[in-house]
Amino acid sequence: MLTSDPGLFVWPAWSPDSTNIAYMSVEDVTSNHPNVHIYVSNPQGTSKRKITSEAGLQLLPAWSPDSKKVAFTSITYSSTSLATATPVSDIYTVNVDGSSLQRLTSGPDLSLLPAWSPDGAKIAYMLLQDITSGNLKSAIATMNSDGSSKAKTTGNASLNILPFWSPDGSKVAFTSVENISSSNYSNIKSNIYMVSPDGTNQVNLTAASGINAAYEWSPAGHVKAQHSVENMAASVGGMSMPLVRAILSSVFPLESSLDSIIRSVLDG
Repeated sequence: MLTSDPGLFVWPAWSPDSTNIAYMSVEDVTSNHPNVHIYVSNPQGTSKRKITSEAGLQLLPAWSPDSKKVAFTSITYSSTSLATATPVSDIYTVNVDGSSLQRLTSGPDLSLLPAWSPDGAKIAYMLLQDITSGNLKSAIATMNSDGSSKAKTTGNASLNILPFWSPDGSKVAFTSVENISSSNYSNIKSNIYMVSPDGTNQVNLTAASGINAAYEWSPAGHVKAQHSVENMAASVGGMSMPLVRAILSSVFPLESSLDSIIRSVLDG
């Protein structure tokens, strides 16, 4: 057992060299302002160290390819009342020993979900730009690993989330969620896209009416996806929510049509 102390420990992430595991520790859960910190441990659980100490939610550790740094999302709030507070979300990096904490982004948009490029030179992330209107929209952005040269890779006409780099670093896959509104969830759909880091050559890999979410790239340069074959509506808390009736998981080449894969599975 890696952790045995009282508390909540979640989101374990192996370092690429397999010498350490980063994870999140939920602390002060009974207070109005719970904190989440990131720890690093050896696989035996005999050497643990806290690598973040700032108040707030330090989330989703992501290892650099050389296993020397951890990138994470840091969320703080503008007031002591979470019900009325405005969240501030930025991306930081820190050395594996907790030294050299560096803030890479600084509002006003919310920066989330850092993903290192394979060579460690760049970080892709989600840029959430509208949380007050009820119509969530975000872009995928990239920056150098020191926080310089920030640029949007996609537009923000929809909710673009979950960036994943291709193994050779030439492409970024992401999930784009459309028709999302706080007042109506019945028409939500999502597709998986691929785009060059400079924003060119964007391709819709799925072009389906269901819900499709990107997981990861395979070493061969394929995208592993989760597909929704059919949606049906149900009333949940007075809202019409799309429910995934059947989910297929497969690995398909970038040039393949997802629709033909789904049809072949359904046809047996």
